[in-house]
Formats: sequence, C-alpha cells, structure tokens
Amino acid sequence: MRNAAGVISSVVCLLIASLFNATASAAEPASFDSAFDTVAAFRYLHQPDLVFNTVNHQELLLDVTRPDDNRARPVLLFFHGGGWAYNNKNHADMWLLPWLAEGFAVVNADYRKVDVATAPGAVDDARCALNWIALNADRFHFDLNRIVVSGHSAGGHLALMTGYATDSGLFDRQCWNGDGPKVAAVINWYGITDVADLLSGPHQHAYAVQWIGNPPDPVALAKKVSPLSYLRKDVPPTLSIHGDADTVVPYSHSLRLHEALRKLGVTEQLITVPGANHGEFSNEAVTNAYQAIWAFLARQKLLPDQDRGSGK
Repeated sequence: MRNAAGVISSVVCLLIASLFNATASAAEPASFDSAFDTVAAFRYLHQPDLVFNTVNHQELLLDVTRPDDNRARPVLLFFHGGGWAYNNKNHADMWLLPWLAEGFAVVNADYRKVDVATAPGAVDDARCALNWIALNADRFHFDLNRIVVSGHSAGGHLALMTGYATDSGLFDRQCWNGDGPKVAAVINWYGITDVADLLSGPHQHAYAVQWIGNPPDPVALAKKVSPLSYLRKDVPPTLSIHGDADTVVPYSHSLRLHEALRKLGVTEQLITVPGANHGEFSNEAVTNAYQAIWAFLARQKLLPDQDRGSGK
C-alpha cells in the first residue's frame, strides 16, 4: 500500500513544512539537533491527511510517518496541545522527530476543537484515532502490542484519557471497534489530569471552562473527562514531564497522578523540571527528559530494534 509520492528520502520536506505551518512556541521542545541528523539519514513513508473519522460532516485527519520498510514497528500516537481550542496536528511536527529517529511509526492525529465540539468531543476523537491504528495495522505494519500514546498540555490530557478511559457510556460512541487496542504506555507532557480543578477556585482557567461548556452539571462532566477518575491497577505505565512553576496546568496535576499511580503499584515516573513554566524547558531539560523516556520505554520492552529507522 505504498503511495510513491509519499515515500521521501528524508523528512526534510516534512520539517520545512512544519516551519511554515506551525509557529514556534515556548511549549515546543528546545533542541532536536541529534534527532534531525538521525532522521535525515533514512527513508520514510509519509502519508498526510488521512481521514480517520467523520463527525457532523467534519473530516478528522491524521498523518502517518514511518520507516520505509515492512517490519512491524512500535507506534507513537501523538496529540498536540492548545487548550482543546486551537492549533492543529501540524503544530506537533517537531515533537515527532525524536520518535522517528528512534524508529517508531508515528501517527499524528487531530481532534475537534471547542468551537465545534465541547467535552467530551476531543476524547471521543482521540480514542477513535487509537481504534484507527488497530483497523490499519496491516496496511502500515503497526505493532499493536507496542502502542505508546503521548501529547503535550491538552494533548497530554488526551493521551492519558486514551490510555485510561473505560467504556463509561460517555465515550466511544463514534467509531470504537469492540474493546479496541490496548495502550502499552503513556508519555504525558504537562497534561491536565483533573479538569474539575480548572473550573473554579485558584486554578480556574478559561480554556477548561470553555471546553466543558454548559451541561446541567459541569463538575460531574469534568470529572468524567479527567484521567484521575480512571485510575486502577491495570492502567498503562505512565511517565510525565512537568515544570513545578507551571501557571497553565498546575504541577499538582502530575504530582497527584503519580502519587496515586504509585499507591496502586502502577509503573510510573515523574520528571520534575525545577522552576519551569508551561513547557518552558531548557535544552538540557528536554535532552534529559528524552533520555528518561527511552530508558522508561526500554524497561517496558517498547523500543524498536537496534537497527531502528534503517529502512533496510
């Protein structure tokens, strides 16, 4: 199932496109020099703007980028941030470089924003993207036993909900296929874990109030779309990265999550970035975070083979 136009000798074209399609932000990882060098040396299959669901006549799109070979590859499913209100998958392009360099197949998915769907719309869409991976595993040689879900900020929240949520009757109404695939690990970059905490009080934020909308019981809905509501012993191993001076998503969100996971005996790790605001990490902090991520995933046996990305 190869589209010849989709096979490129490097992802330089993808990188250039990302520079024009996505504006740099403080929440973007600071340094990808080594990842760029590694990725640019290999051949990749890049298929953008694949429709993974249609809701109320709106097509939801994702991109697939993977080494150009037929080997079953572990999968990264990634969600961009933006308070469930702005940005799109193109803003996540630079976040994908380390994963491509490591040899993952990468699925970069969009979701409905609050202007067309309040909660739980984005969660439905995120879980539909996960289901799409299962339905297209043969086509793209996805290893369904090694699915890692990640995202930053609101995307971190969606990654956690994708891995944690159960069939509560609230989600999975659009496109879920049976039980769906199991997420093997979650890598959460300063994501929201308690939406209700952001509706009022000292941590109130307009982006959360807007996303919840005007249901009969906003707090009840907020709890249903909060990862903290789905903690149990069999949730996926989880690693979070969070600055302890974050003014957009309180550091306490990750702290509470990992304290609870620890009590349940779930494999977890919290990387605290001292003095850092929302994603405002130094090059050194980003490098250290990725080293921790690879070590964490290696312990779960979720990394690609050592000949990663060779396309041979």
